[in-house]
Amino acid sequence: TLETVVALLAGSLDQPEDGLHVVVASAEGDSHSLAGRAVAAYLLFHEFRTTFLGANVLASDLREFLASEQPDAMIISCTMTNHLVGARAVISQSHSADVPVLAGGRAFGGTGAWATTLGADAWASHPRDIPGVLQTWVPDVGASEIRARNPSDDLLKLIERRTSVLARAQEDLKGRLGETPGPRLRDELSLVLGAVEASLLVGD
Repeated sequence: TLETVVALLAGSLDQPEDGLHVVVASAEGDSHSLAGRAVAAYLLFHEFRTTFLGANVLASDLREFLASEQPDAMIISCTMTNHLVGARAVISQSHSADVPVLAGGRAFGGTGAWATTLGADAWASHPRDIPGVLQTWVPDVGASEIRARNPSDDLLKLIERRTSVLARAQEDLKGRLGETPGPRLRDELSLVLGAVEASLLVGD
């Protein structure tokens, strides 16, 4: 309901013809879209040209879009730490299209330290800070990529084995519980594994 209200409010605003063009999306794997939609609406209100791509944007599809549109900035929203691997993929693909990235959301930590670790060019703790950042920053995409942490070979192997690791954990729990784990427990297992992946990625 909230997202529908925000979308209707944003729909009542006209896209400016000459404002900075900003693309907003959630990290790959992150199904939370309300924060990103609210940011896009807020920026539109402040006369930025905005394109909201929605939740769970695949990094592999994003690069082609950004290379074609050549926006002034990409804003990535990430709500949960278990999607930081997906966030890194989005940041990397944005940079490969020479588009700087501003990160926001609880997943990047209270001070945004993990945003910097993953190569974001800037971080904002609140939507009201974003217009000021976009109007004053001087991003260096190349420098941001140099300092960024990429998944190690061990982490990539873990990600490749994610399905089999989860299946093995469920079988183990089935033996212990005497019954097949329900969907909620399976989701919780996936969240735990995602948190491990994120921990390995950021080195924390």
